[in-house]
Amino acid sequence: MVSQYELCLGTKIIAYDLIRSARTTIGITIKPGGSMIVRAPSNVTDEAIAKVLAQKASWISSKVEALSKSQPLQKERRTFSTGDVVTCAGEHYNLDIQRSPDEKAYASASGTTLLLKVPFSPPTGRPKQTAARAVLVAWYREEARILITRRAMQVAQRIGVEFQRIAIRDQKTKWGSCSSNNNLNFNWRILLAPPPVMDYIIVHEVCHLRVHDHSKAFWKLVGSIVPDYATKRSWLRQNGTSLRL
Repeated sequence: MVSQYELCLGTKIIAYDLIRSARTTIGITIKPGGSMIVRAPSNVTDEAIAKVLAQKASWISSKVEALSKSQPLQKERRTFSTGDVVTCAGEHYNLDIQRSPDEKAYASASGTTLLLKVPFSPPTGRPKQTAARAVLVAWYREEARILITRRAMQVAQRIGVEFQRIAIRDQKTKWGSCSSNNNLNFNWRILLAPPPVMDYIIVHEVCHLRVHDHSKAFWKLVGSIVPDYATKRSWLRQNGTSLRL
């Protein structure tokens, strides 16, 4: 079973995957780019794991920093195959790719399984990679529309503002924006970030509905909702380029 957690080390947030299995010890792996995997026995509590990570905090911090600088994260080409794991708003889904009988592509989530029905390529008898990615992105965009709208409405009500509409875009590096017409735009890729980072991005843009610049008043408003926003900003600067399929 794979779950996503976060480890706070000073001003840094390290998102890591926790994999439980029949092993007998807790193992920590720092991957190129600074991401982390923790493997633990199935019967060990989250508290016990957190205690081990706290004891090794100094080693983890130095290792993450070293690998982040000396071995930048390389783009891996996803194969979009059955069994692949994708993350959406902190939840992990196992891909189940099946042939679409009508040659139309669509996605459907059930529990921890994300079913992709896609056309197959006649020469190879395998799923069309472009179709699989396209339907997956479409699913992410719809999920983004639902989750972001819900949270944006909560924040807007809290600070007493209103927005006109929310648009979900496909951008490489821009996470969100607020127009002079009070329209909010968000990149669907923020769903690939740890939930607290995703939340910060939403809060950031909604706060621009009240304060359109990055003045002290703006950051004070953001801080009233996300007190450790600086940590989230730092995480984005360090890991933003890894938020991709």
